[in-house]
Amino acid sequence: MHWAINRAFEVLEKYDLWDTYVGLRQLRMICDNQDVYYTTFPFRGRIRERYVRTSDDIKVLTVDRRALGDTAMHKHLIAHGLGHHFLHQGNHCHLHTLYLDKQEIEAEQFAAVLLVPPGVLRSEDSWTPKKIALRCRVPTNVAARRFRIMERVGM
Repeated sequence: MHWAINRAFEVLEKYDLWDTYVGLRQLRMICDNQDVYYTTFPFRGRIRERYVRTSDDIKVLTVDRRALGDTAMHKHLIAHGLGHHFLHQGNHCHLHTLYLDKQEIEAEQFAAVLLVPPGVLRSEDSWTPKKIALRCRVPTNVAARRFRIMERVGM
């Protein structure tokens, strides 16, 4: 699953975000550059995000409108959908659930690295998941995942 992390590194380099606190503006710029149409929808139930790539290469990333009031969650859902865009073929749906399959885990790893670039982590030595969540404005589960990646991979 390191390939998802490496792919996120490539995207960070391509868009010159290696040392940047990635926000909604940068995520929307990536969507625009990749011709991914971004929209919101009032999903019900456990659906939080949906990425669709049609056979004629129309790409749509739809995020649950409930996330609009929560910048950290909003960023996470866009980054997660971009993970599917850069890593997987076909259509994907992010459910709010305890179980994650291999492609969902890869999209989560991609999102964690995209939202918390290595250059940001190098800016100081004493990171904790809570500090990452607050400083980078990401959900605590994303910060915890990024912290584990940092410990394993070293960046």
